[in-house]
Formats: sequence, C-alpha cells, structure tokens
Amino acid sequence: MKFRTLLVAPLAATLALSLAACGTQTGSTGTSSAPTLSANAQAINAKPREALADTGELRLPINEFAENWNPLNAAGNEVDYTHVRAPMTPTFFDFAADGKTTFNKNYLTKEPTATVKDGKLSVEFNLNPKAAWNDGTKINVKDFQATVKSCDGTNEKFECVSTEGYDQIDSVAQGATENDILVNFKSTYPDWKAIFSTGPLRAESVADETVFNTGWATLEGHDAWFSGPFKLGTYDTTSNIITLVPNDKWWGDKPKLAKVIFRAVPVEAQPQAYANNEIDSFEIGINADALARATAVTTGDIRKAAGPNWRHITLNQDSGLLKDKTIRQAILMSLDRKAIAASDLAGLNYDPPVLNSHVFLNGQAQYKDLGKETGLDYDREKAKKSLEDAGWKAGADGYRAKDGATLEIKFSQLKGVKVSENEAQQFQSQLKEVGIKVTLVDTASKDFSPTLAKRTFESIAFTWVGTPFPYPAMSQFFNSKSSSNFSGLKSTEVDGLIEKISTEMDQTKRDDYVLQAEKIAWTEVQIIPLYQRPDQWAVNSKVANYGAFGLSSPTWENIGFVK
Repeated sequence: MKFRTLLVAPLAATLALSLAACGTQTGSTGTSSAPTLSANAQAINAKPREALADTGELRLPINEFAENWNPLNAAGNEVDYTHVRAPMTPTFFDFAADGKTTFNKNYLTKEPTATVKDGKLSVEFNLNPKAAWNDGTKINVKDFQATVKSCDGTNEKFECVSTEGYDQIDSVAQGATENDILVNFKSTYPDWKAIFSTGPLRAESVADETVFNTGWATLEGHDAWFSGPFKLGTYDTTSNIITLVPNDKWWGDKPKLAKVIFRAVPVEAQPQAYANNEIDSFEIGINADALARATAVTTGDIRKAAGPNWRHITLNQDSGLLKDKTIRQAILMSLDRKAIAASDLAGLNYDPPVLNSHVFLNGQAQYKDLGKETGLDYDREKAKKSLEDAGWKAGADGYRAKDGATLEIKFSQLKGVKVSENEAQQFQSQLKEVGIKVTLVDTASKDFSPTLAKRTFESIAFTWVGTPFPYPAMSQFFNSKSSSNFSGLKSTEVDGLIEKISTEMDQTKRDDYVLQAEKIAWTEVQIIPLYQRPDQWAVNSKVANYGAFGLSSPTWENIGFVK
C-alpha cells in the first residue's frame, strides 16, 4: 500500500510504501555510495504565502475511492483516504520536519495544559471560539466524548483501527467554559498528543456502531462532519473524481488553491498519468521505473526525504499452515531480506540496512536488533533443520510434505504494484530453497484494504506509514483487540506489556517494555520487517509547500502554485 505521514494517530497501511516511528537517521550501510537521507528534513519547495498565486487547481491521484471514509475505522485507515480527508479535517497540532509539534491556532488558543496528580494525567484543551464544523456548530465536549467512546474498547462492535490511548481515558468533561475541554486519564499517558493530533470527530459521525462502521460509505451529504480550509465540492463515482473547494465557513488564512482534485488512478498507471500532465504529483515510492519516467518530465521535480515508513511482510497466523509457529519461524529464517531490499530498490541509489524492529528504525537510540536478541534471523540451514525435526520431509520435487500434505503457503501479490509483485517472486523463490512451496494469489490493488480488513490472506507485503509517535504502534499491531492486528497475535503477556508501554513515563522502563513485547512478537513471527523506504515524490515544479513531507504535516491553506 502507499502512504506517508499521517494526520491521525494510528499508523496507516499502504500499497507501495512503508511504516515508521519517530525521527530517525537512515542511510547507507557502508557498502554503497547511496546518499544518506535525514529524517529531520523535508522537500516541499517551501514558499511564503505572498509568493503564491491566489488560484490554481492541484490535481492529485488516489488509488481508489474508499468503501469507508472513517479515519478511525480499520477499513478507512489508508493513506490515500487520509490525503482526501486532510484538507477538510481539524488539525490540533502541526508537525515540523523533525517531528516536533506546535498547536494549531485555528483550533486551539494555546498549548494544551497537561498535569499529573496522584499518578493520573489530565489535559485541558482550550478551543478557539471560532472552531466549528461546517454547519456552524462549534466543536464541543460531546464530540470529544463520542470519539473516545467509539474507540475506548468498551464496545467491541465499533470496528476501531486501534483502541490505543482511548482506552486509557477515564472521562471527558467540559471545563470552565464551553471552549475548555478536560480529558482525564486513568493513569499517566505520555502519548496523549497522538490521539488528539486531529482533534475529535463530529459526535453524530460516530454516534453508534452502525454509523461508525457503515455510515461513512460516501463523503456526500456529510459536510457537517468536517471542518477545515477546504470542503467537498463534488463526489463523482462515475468519473471517479473528488473535488475539494475553499470552505466559505473557514476562519483561518484563505486557501491559495481554487480546487484540489482527486482522481482515482491505479497505482500502476500514475507515472504515465503524470507524464501525460493529467496529474500534478504522485508518490514514486520505491519504483525505479516510475522514478525514470518522472525524471524525464522537464516541468517537474523529484522531491525526496527519509520517510517514517517501512516495508514488511505480514503472516496471518490463523490461516492455513501458518497456524504452525515452527513454519512461521522457518519462513523468517529463510528470507534473505537484504536481497529483497536490493531487488526492490534497484535503480534508486538507496541502500538501507535490514530492519529488525517493529517500532524503531535503524539509527534511533531505542533500536534493538530483534534478530540478534532472539536468535531468529536469516539462517536457512537452521530453518531446514527445524522443519525436518517437525516432520516436514523433502520430496523428489524439492518441496516438503508431512502426512501426505505439501508444505504450501499462499502469498497475496498486488497486481500492477511492482514492489509487491517483486516481493512475491522473491518470497516464492527464496522459500523454495528450504522446501516451502509458495502459491501466488493475484489481488487487485483496489481490493487491498478489504483483503487486510477481512484478513482473507495468508501472507502479504505492504508498507506501514508512520507518525512522529512510535510507541502506539505496538498496540495497533499486536493488541489482541486491535482491528489492525492483521497477523492475529493473541498474547495476554503482550497485552499486559502494551498496557505498561501506554502509561509508563520513565523512558528507560518504557523502552524495556517495548523490547520485551517485541521479542515475543518476533518469536511468534507476525510481521517480518524488510527495510525503511524513502519518501519520494514527483511534483509539478510550480507547486509549492507540497511533496516529500517526511515527518512534517501539510498546511493546506498554504499549498499552491508559484506566481
């Protein structure tokens, strides 16, 4: 899948990109001349507002229309959908290139006040009196209460992408005025900004599980659910075009763009659409062919930064022979992930090290090599022996069998997405070396989200797109109640450690809890990280304040065309 930095707390899955954590240094391994990319950087052609024209139509691609546009629903948490929602979504905090946050004066009058008393955290939000939904209703305490209730885990019928953080909230109440909101936590919670980075959803939009799960099938008719510098103009399912226009109810700086046009263009067709001047930008990601095509466009730029995203393979432990941990471990030990990365990234002049963590990136102080920590890393001879000891004997055809059944695994490859197809071929050929047969299952890129949400796969590769908040990833990936726990891990020990990670204010202890939980997840082999990927975009050279954001967030009213 493909995504970038999110404007909401949960990490997002994407077709061709990857996941992440907070600001880290990525670069070459020392065996290549590939340049180092700083994660504390962006490439957006930054320009002041006065340098921009007061008109222009920015044409952007999305892979498909969403079946569910709810950002907190597991089916709606994809980066393309976030791109569409972002210009018309409240933003409580802005993120700088280094991941640091500042409060957005359009929605808050000052930095929220966080206090700890008797071991419990309380946060006071002071809303800008002008902050309102598009029907004029002021953002209020009911919106906070309904949003928290929908994702705090008390009602499992809400298909929330993650309960992380929300489940730590004890109460939400109005303060001294209607603009003062008090959020009281059950204990301490160091990542409170993560769950309120975009503020609450409109109370009516998450009023009950039916609205939450199925009420977001379209953006039409829901103008009152949004607030921001842009609003929905048209939603055309025939031509597959969504148009956003400046919001006449917006109280902040007037947007520079006259329109933002999102057209459904399959990932594999986006490079040609850009070359044909049908769109103004697309994410190159890790596609060398797309990079070559984009580079040939003389009216465009290649904007590149280190993204907080990483590529990986998820194994569904509840499907087929992957129910057997011995087989999952053999798969991990059989994969030459360095070779997979080199194949994926050929022609991109980028040589990242193998990633051996689910939370932190190479170069971060907290990073621990889980392969070394657990003894489960690339070792095909060890993989063969473990399978042999488990009764899986190699046959004349080279594949292993047991009790008359062939050791066969299915891999869902996203057709037309080159990196997915390449990883499928690598997965198939490398596992064949140890006697595991891999059958490739063709999956249309438009079916990616439902395939994940319904867990109708055995193994699949995609990108996790990250935020400046790394710690909640453990809950999103591995909490037994998380709708984003696509691998299906169910561990009371991990759940208990996640609860500690969520509340521990001591950095050293918190990192130790992460390591303990990660060791368990690594041993169970749920998610096999591959590498951190670059944040790389092709952009019309006239477009300013847009492109490779890295850890930063876009300010949509300041995006436009240079005069």
